[in-house]
Amino acid sequence: MMRITLLFVLFTARLWAQLSSNAPNDLAHGLVKAPATLKDFSLVVEVTKQSPQSAEIQSDGFKLSFSGSSVRVEVAGSLMEAPLAAESDHVLTVVIKRDPRQALSGLWIDGVEVRSTSVPPGTTVISEIPKDSSLYDRPLTRSEIIECSQKVQEPQGWVVIGGSEAVAIMESGYLEALWMPKEPVRCLAWEGDTVFKQDRPLNFGTLEDQIARLRPKRILAMFGRQECLEYGEAGLADFVKKAKPWAVQTLFIGALPFEKMEPPMRDLSDMNDVLKKYNQALAKLSGSQFIDLSGASMRGLTRDGVTLTDAGCLEVSKLIARALGAKSDAVDAKVLTLVREKNRLWHNYWRPSNWAFLYGDRTAQPSSRDHLDPKVRWFPGELEEYRTLITAKEQAIWNLTPALP
Repeated sequence: MMRITLLFVLFTARLWAQLSSNAPNDLAHGLVKAPATLKDFSLVVEVTKQSPQSAEIQSDGFKLSFSGSSVRVEVAGSLMEAPLAAESDHVLTVVIKRDPRQALSGLWIDGVEVRSTSVPPGTTVISEIPKDSSLYDRPLTRSEIIECSQKVQEPQGWVVIGGSEAVAIMESGYLEALWMPKEPVRCLAWEGDTVFKQDRPLNFGTLEDQIARLRPKRILAMFGRQECLEYGEAGLADFVKKAKPWAVQTLFIGALPFEKMEPPMRDLSDMNDVLKKYNQALAKLSGSQFIDLSGASMRGLTRDGVTLTDAGCLEVSKLIARALGAKSDAVDAKVLTLVREKNRLWHNYWRPSNWAFLYGDRTAQPSSRDHLDPKVRWFPGELEEYRTLITAKEQAIWNLTPALP
């Protein structure tokens, strides 16, 4: 009986931690002014092109120095050092969470953890901080660090959001192979996502956090189908209310009709009249920023009336690509292969399978740490190597553009 009770307590605590991790950010909480004597703390420093080429913040037991090529943090005998891209704007975030056994303290550059370390118990006196900096008397969460990093980043590229249909279309690679914009395209779609709910792992951050981290110029959104199935016409007003905040920079793709199926499969096509109302509401909300797919023929394009087959992904991608200005329906095999490889790398970077060891509830496990120095976590640095691979694959795709018809 005691064992069951303990398991229930652990499960409840873990669930509460996950719910709390996705709570709205409160960057006004814990904000303090120097001088201050702090145990755990965070320091956010903006480094812009107008900043001095090198600078130093030094207090009792703490030193932060940066130049055009590197940043170095020393606190209570622990050291974190990382390269810094020259001639670029950056947000440096130092998070100090004291624990002699675990690497809970870290150095973040533009919302990415680049170094971690263990800091022994004690306090640090921060006597002064530079202009355009913020000091907190608590460790910021990953979600808050990402939000802080948005201050100096220039918007670029496209982000795709949505549920299972969006995931299937982006994983197939057909849309990008046909459309080929010469700028980054990142898929943030997740199976089961709706405008009402987007479940994420512990410490992952919300969908809004992830969009803000990438700072896209435009968003491509695919919503409406799952909401129609779950809530019917009764959920239409709330659907519009939830979708409205995205309307400014979002190109909405209308929900696909449900395919008529024969017994023993359930026929969902009788929901298409209600689905049209969802599409009409999206069209009204977004004005010209809407791609209407309500007239698409879905015959033979789904497995069960809803889930797209590979052929379904291809045909739907053609419809979307035409609306986006694609000049041909021909898919170049070389480009398609590169797009799929790029998206596989992006998937492994954005939502890695070892998330619990990376930023979840297993960061204290030995396998999450460097075998030579257990005070250092090696997963964050290893993960960032994907960014170079993704960029290289993307450039290879763009290099093939002139050869396409």
